[in-house]
Amino acid sequence: MTSSLLHRRPAANYEQIDTSDVKVKPLRLYQLHVSAKTVKNAFKNDPVIEYIFDTPDSNSKRRGWPFSWDLIYLTTVAFFIRHGDAFTIDGGDAVVMLKSAPNAISTVHKVLDSVSKPCIRAKVHILRPLGCTKEQLKRMNERNTKRAKAIKSSLGDRLNELLTVGDLAVAPSKQGRGYGTKLMEYVTATADKQNRGVFLTSSNAANTSFYERHGFRTVTQFVVGDENPSWDRPPVVASVMLREPHSMADSSVREQDPFEDPATS
Repeated sequence: MTSSLLHRRPAANYEQIDTSDVKVKPLRLYQLHVSAKTVKNAFKNDPVIEYIFDTPDSNSKRRGWPFSWDLIYLTTVAFFIRHGDAFTIDGGDAVVMLKSAPNAISTVHKVLDSVSKPCIRAKVHILRPLGCTKEQLKRMNERNTKRAKAIKSSLGDRLNELLTVGDLAVAPSKQGRGYGTKLMEYVTATADKQNRGVFLTSSNAANTSFYERHGFRTVTQFVVGDENPSWDRPPVVASVMLREPHSMADSSVREQDPFEDPATS
């Protein structure tokens, strides 16, 4: 999935809460339900998600985020939790998945992954057709193929040493409190501590300035819907963004508004 947060609401609509004591903590299994709801709402207006699911052959049962995707999400996040790669504020109301660099994964986890990953892939392979139409699956494969190609062409052999930001979401009730910034600061601090770059993909231009303030720069873009005659809206452009570790990055990154949260990416 692309990194995503809900549409930003003006901070003035919220009580100006001091978040200096707010802590980013590991996401726990008992918080999966809340975090799934947070991400589901965050991706509701994501341009790529709209492209994938708003198809001519969709119906009331398969439009939007189907139930099978809740199960896929729960399975995927459980995998992140087991690796210690899922983090939250307020018990799932703000979440980020930060995938470890492949060359940093321990031998024990690599062995476990060799068993668990095929099981997860099999479950996804079974669940996707239950919640998606033929055209939705076609568009999903288009997105996955173009995203993988863009990442590979722009990052190449560095992928083995980079951290990856997966889902990044804040619940509507917690918007304007700077939770998105807190999570991103945790991401960048973790990357800097490990002296590693970190990358993400985003399909909403409204988020570009937010990520740039945290040191990310667009390294390439890919387009979906540009060759699909059944899509009657403009093609969707998604960006691959990379942040170098602090020692390598431009030190002139602008100060972030402490109450700013990104829009849907």
